[in-house]
Order: sequence, then C-alpha cells, then structure tokens
Amino acid sequence: MAWEPRENVVDAPDIDEAVIYAFRALFTGTANQGQQQTVVAWLQYVCGDKDQSFRLGGEDGRRASDFAEGKRWVYAQIDHLMSVAALDRAKKIELAKIAKSKTKDR
Repeated sequence: MAWEPRENVVDAPDIDEAVIYAFRALFTGTANQGQQQTVVAWLQYVCGDKDQSFRLGGEDGRRASDFAEGKRWVYAQIDHLMSVAALDRAKKIELAKIAKSKTKDR
C-alpha cells in the first residue's frame, strides 16, 4: 500500500487490486478487518487528509487550493464521525425529530 502523491490535486489517485476488493467487500458487508483498514487508509490518501490544501499559482492555484480543501473536508467529515461530539449531535437530532413528531400527532 504505497500510493504515491499526485503533483496535480485533480489527477486520478493510485489504485490497486487490494483497494478494489476491499471496497467491494465493504459495500457488500463482507469486509474483514484488513479490508476495512485498507479502505480507511485509501480514503485518507485520496482525500489528502495530511496535505496542505494551499497551492501556488495565481487563479489556477486558487482553484487547485479550493479543490484540495474540498477533498480534505470530505475526510474531515468521515473522521468527525469517530468523535463523541458527532454521536452527541446525532442523538440530539434524533430526539428533536421524536419531539417534533409527537407535537404533530396532537
């Protein structure tokens, strides 16, 4: 699993058979621990979670920076799901939905 970083943020990422099979197993609900870890590692790689999103180069650099930051944002949302705050927020949203449905029933 030595995927190489891309010079241009919009270039297609490296991929290998292990990644393909890991995603297939994940989507069919049969992924083992190693496959799950492969999916997470590849998502970190493809989203550039450790990369600086700033790119040089005037207007083209600004657009590349925006694109890179969008990729990082996607992984930040996935990573956030692992936090206690995300779970607390989900519980509050669910309780609010329940309360709202009870007031409609009256």
